[in-house]
Amino acid sequence: MNIRKEFNTIILPIIKGVPLIILLAVIAFMVSKRLLMYTNPIYQADGAILIDLSKKNTNTNVIFDEQGGKKSSHSFLTEVESFKSKSLIEKTLRTLEWDVSYFRIGELRQSELYLETPFSIQYASTTKEAFDRPFYLKYLGGDQFQISENKTFENVKAIVQFGQVYIDEQLAMTVHKNDLVVKEKPSALSPNDVFMFQLNSVEALMSEINASNLFIKPIDKEIQVIKVYYQHEIAEKAKLFVDALMETYIQSCQEVVSSESETTLAFLDTKLAEITKKLKDAESKLAGYKAENGIINAMQETDAALKEIMQLDLQKVNYQLQEDELEKLFAFLATGNNLQAFAPNFESLKDPVFRDAYLKAQKYELEKLDLELKYTTESKEIININRKINNLRTFIHESVQATLEKIVQRREKLESNIAEKNESIQTIPNKERQIVALEREVKLNEGLYNLMSEKRMEIAISKTATVVGHQIIDPARIGKSPVWPNKGLMYGVAIFFALLLGILLSFIGNFLFATVKTKEDVKELIEIPVIGTVTKAKKKSKNALNAFANLYTNIEVLSQKKMRDRKGTVIAVASFLPDEGKTFTTVNLAKSFAAVGKRVLIIDMDTRQPDVHHHFNMQNDSIGLGAIITKEMQPIQVIKSSGYENLDVICAGNLENIFSAIIFAPDSLAYIEQLKIHYDYILIDTLPLNLVVDAVPLMHQTDMNLMIVRAGFSKIRKLKMVQPLLDEFKIPNVYAVLNAVKGKANKYYRKKQQFVKDPEEIKIT
Repeated sequence: MNIRKEFNTIILPIIKGVPLIILLAVIAFMVSKRLLMYTNPIYQADGAILIDLSKKNTNTNVIFDEQGGKKSSHSFLTEVESFKSKSLIEKTLRTLEWDVSYFRIGELRQSELYLETPFSIQYASTTKEAFDRPFYLKYLGGDQFQISENKTFENVKAIVQFGQVYIDEQLAMTVHKNDLVVKEKPSALSPNDVFMFQLNSVEALMSEINASNLFIKPIDKEIQVIKVYYQHEIAEKAKLFVDALMETYIQSCQEVVSSESETTLAFLDTKLAEITKKLKDAESKLAGYKAENGIINAMQETDAALKEIMQLDLQKVNYQLQEDELEKLFAFLATGNNLQAFAPNFESLKDPVFRDAYLKAQKYELEKLDLELKYTTESKEIININRKINNLRTFIHESVQATLEKIVQRREKLESNIAEKNESIQTIPNKERQIVALEREVKLNEGLYNLMSEKRMEIAISKTATVVGHQIIDPARIGKSPVWPNKGLMYGVAIFFALLLGILLSFIGNFLFATVKTKEDVKELIEIPVIGTVTKAKKKSKNALNAFANLYTNIEVLSQKKMRDRKGTVIAVASFLPDEGKTFTTVNLAKSFAAVGKRVLIIDMDTRQPDVHHHFNMQNDSIGLGAIITKEMQPIQVIKSSGYENLDVICAGNLENIFSAIIFAPDSLAYIEQLKIHYDYILIDTLPLNLVVDAVPLMHQTDMNLMIVRAGFSKIRKLKMVQPLLDEFKIPNVYAVLNAVKGKANKYYRKKQQFVKDPEEIKIT
């Protein structure tokens, strides 16, 4: 039973809904196909560039640690973020000839033409209003075309020819026919074709490039290779942009290196001039003092002290250089400018936490630029990213300030040590002390001169190099198929949802419209015996009685068992829904009993829609049930002959002014007991129980209550309410009858019935 129930609940609705499911799948496929036809494809180009940091900053922003070793202030992740900067994208766009975009305007979509445009625009504009706005052209044939500011051409500005100059208050332009494209593709330019062109500002082009179509990804932190992905409707544009972006990056790095080299060389030249003068002055003073005092050699015992003081002086210079670098960084942070505009020397701070904070702040500022394209300054996303940036900038500012204070303290301490060393040689005799001072000054300036000369030579040599270490290792490539739309994915998703919708509609349809088909369906819904089935037959069919043979037999057996000691069986024929065949069953069952010699009376108590009299071609006049209830007539007086032997009828009569509950009140039903003396069977046609429950008192007084269920008509969801109703009113002796079952009726009515000895042994079929 459970397997059958699960089959009817789950599998059967899907089987019934297969045509609908297939139809929806076909519709989904056709709609997806149509959408794909009118969707502009998006192509993706990708390239790779090697970032060589080994040569980065060998001549700029170099400082010395306390042991004199070189350190680089740049990292690979910094270069990755530099690729996303708006300044680099702007430089790239300025190298590309994308100042004019050409489009073909169709009925359902607008597609960019680029190299396949049948015309080109040569323009001169002095106003910003001419940029970033559409101009429409409608080809009229020959060399003529219309110009308008809307694609419906309601307001045509002019009719001009190819090669003719068009001038208005914003734009001066000439439209040239692209003969090569027109020759290769004659259909590219046909009469009434509508085109659109637009003059693009750099700002507008930049707004079209964002995180949704430009992706910059490092392959790995340890492998210094950056992958660049860009998506565009035109495959050639995607490839050009990726190549141009990588080349612009390399060129920008070269420009930065060259600029920084020039700045450093200028600084070194200034310092060398100052040190050279100081060295010459120191040498002149030393030579003059020796000549004046007749001193040939300095005191050897002061060499150690001089060397130590010279080393301290060199360290002092190193601290001063670091202090200068930090002051520049501190001053830049105070301006509040974008952190992308400054590359700090992380080694000057020697703080990895600061480095990570600075890189993270740069990343947030890049994210902010992308968010500003989508949201306003008052939006939650912009406020959150501003809070993060401000917190990190505050931390960085404090970190630089703390490091600067430490450097100043170290320098001051070093100056104190130098002062102490100078005091230590005060014990040398005056002439010797003077010699020591002069020699110290000479050696100090000589050492600084050699150091600066060496640095200048290194930077001058590196400046002669025309390339940086970066290299494009994988030029831009375009995929064989567009990344959007994904045909397989779209078809799959559309068909999947169509199948899902079809299954859902099948279950909904099954829930709303599923009907009872078999006895097993009735048994699952109502916990009452199925006493018999009635095969489907026409109301006026001559063989209609044959369909009631099975039902008649079972009722006869049950009534003989129940009525063994008294005469007259009262049977109420009811249904839960209208049009279940209640009256049809009542009339034909009565005819079946009458045909075998049983005296039968039909009482029409369907106060809502009495219909029994129509089956016997009677008039439903004042002589009927209404007259009994109002006590205008006795029950015997309203009985009418049906025209069939042994079969009488009490029609409903006039019930308009009689309350339905009075008709079915126990006191009003007393006349039925009087009639049982004269009839073997009394069949009562009652009301549908889902409309009113007035007939419940009657069903408590009858010997048998038949609940008619119509196959292929009675809704399962409605019949689920029958059992709670029977349980609530505790209606006894209820039996189900399945009406209108598809099948062949008995060819001959069997007057000789086969009875079962014990009605309890009846197999309800």
